[in-house]
Parts: sequence; structure tokens; C-alpha cells
Amino acid sequence: MEIIMSKKLYICHTVYHVYITLLKAYVDKEVDIALVDTISNINVLKNRLETSKIFNNVYAIDREKLFGKSIRTFLGNYLNNRLRKKEIIANLNFIESYQDIYIFNDYTEFGDFLELRNIKYHLLEDGLDAFKQFDQYKDVGHGFVLKKVLYFLFKIPYSVGLNKNCIDIEVNDKMGLKTQLLHPIIVQSRSELLGRLSDGYLHTVFEIFGVGHVTLSDKKLLLLTQILKEILVVNSDKEQVELYRKALKEYGEGYDIYIKPHPRDAIDYSSLEKEFNAVCLDRNIPMEIYSLMPGMKFKVLLTYSSTAANMKGLGDQVIRLDCNA
Repeated sequence: MEIIMSKKLYICHTVYHVYITLLKAYVDKEVDIALVDTISNINVLKNRLETSKIFNNVYAIDREKLFGKSIRTFLGNYLNNRLRKKEIIANLNFIESYQDIYIFNDYTEFGDFLELRNIKYHLLEDGLDAFKQFDQYKDVGHGFVLKKVLYFLFKIPYSVGLNKNCIDIEVNDKMGLKTQLLHPIIVQSRSELLGRLSDGYLHTVFEIFGVGHVTLSDKKLLLLTQILKEILVVNSDKEQVELYRKALKEYGEGYDIYIKPHPRDAIDYSSLEKEFNAVCLDRNIPMEIYSLMPGMKFKVLLTYSSTAANMKGLGDQVIRLDCNA
């Protein structure tokens, strides 16, 4: 059977990336998608995407198989891709057949590969108004000083949009950016992307993410979690649960509590469910998908720094713990 290759490839490291790619694919029919195994249940999602027939090709990327046992830190990726250059190029040669590459996280092993092969690509904003919410080039994450030094000396990217092969950066809104972007900016409102979908296509998107019926109460608070160890807010999962427990005790009185874990947040929140009689929403469904369902408006959104809290109409009041820290 002849394999039909599209002109564009979207590389997705999270279910949010898949969601945005699906919004793009509604109009653009020349799109293929690569799912990186940072996504949980990647093969289930791959099968659903193939069943939908939206994409000509759906790739499931096993990083260890393609890149070997890389350290998967920014310097680890850089060294690994160069030490195993021939093997990695052979594994990823399908990427070079595409006219346009789109990626949301270009400081990953894939971003480094694109630079190594001198492949130009387009960067998409990872999260709603992420560049407006905080400066992504400031002191965030482990080894920041070393990363800055290595970027200054060798131009090894440590955050999004620093790769020299980036053609442009698509954002939801360019007004009031806190991150000084180094490449041309393209504005594409994500609410406009959503607004053009047909009811039938939206139903297909729901099926892809396995969305079922959810009944919520009227007076409700939603806790949107983040992976706080990555941004040095806590040192352990136990500390993160305790941080959220204190926040719920302070702000949750009188509300029915719902918890939406970040898709990569693997922490068990059953202790909070028991203590606050809370309900955990499926971490593998983007909050952006949940927000489209009936009754998904909350009195309070409680988060540390989730960009999902930037969605209009999701909550009457947003409490950001990072602003109160």
C-alpha cells in the first residue's frame, strides 16, 4: 500500500500539543503528527488518531529506541545526539521528508536534532499566553546558571525559542509579552482556531481524548496542578501534596473541590480526595477539552502557575499561589 506523506509534521510532547494540532488540522489537511512518549497512554492515543482519519500518518515516538538511553537533559541531549549522530539520523530520517516542521518544545532531544541537521522549523507557544505569564529565559529550573553559560559559549538552547533554526514563533497574543522572543512573531488566536470547528469535528476530538460525561456541582473550585519540582518550588512529591493541601484548606471552604492534575503530573492525590471529598479529573485529558463540556465553569480556579487558568470563562476568580508566594 502506498504511504501518503503530508507536507507538514507536528511534533507533540503533551496532550495539549495534540489538542492544538487538532485545531490546526481542521482546515489544513496536509498535516501529520508525531506523538512523543512523554505522553501517557501514547499507543491508545495513536490508535484513536488513526481511527479518526484526520492525519495521513501518526507516529508514536519511543525516545529510548530512537535516541538510545540518553540522559534527556539539555546537555545530555546535546552530547548524545552528537556521539550517536549516524544512528539517530538513520532513525529519524522520515522527518527530513517534510516541508514544514512544527514543534512546541524545541529545547528537547527533537529540537537539538533539528539543529544538528540544520532543519528549519516553526515554534508554537506551549500553553495559553505562556510568554505573557512569565519570562521563560529567567532563573527557572535546575542548573540554570550552567545552562546560561553554555548557551553564551556554545549556543546550546536551554529554553523555548533559543534555537537558531527556529523560523518564527506563533503566539496567542503578542501584547504584553514578558519573554523577549528572538524570532519573528506570528499571532494566531487559539479561541479563533476553536471557534471555526464544526460540531461533528469537535465530537471527533472528544472521542480522540476519550471524554465521557462529567456531572459537576454548582459551587465548585478547581485545583490545576503543576510539576513544581521542575521549577524548584518543592523538593519532593510529598511537599507538593502538602502545598496543595494547605491551599485547599485556605481557599476551599464552602466549595466542592475538583482536582485536574497536569498531564505529566504522576503524583497520587488520593489523600486530598479523601480529606476534602474532592474529585480528580482525568489527567490525560487537556483542561482545554474539559472546558468545552457543559457545566465546566468554576467559582474559583486555584493554581500555582498553570497556563490553563488563562482561559476566559473557565472561572469567576483565579487564585495564583505563585503570586502569593
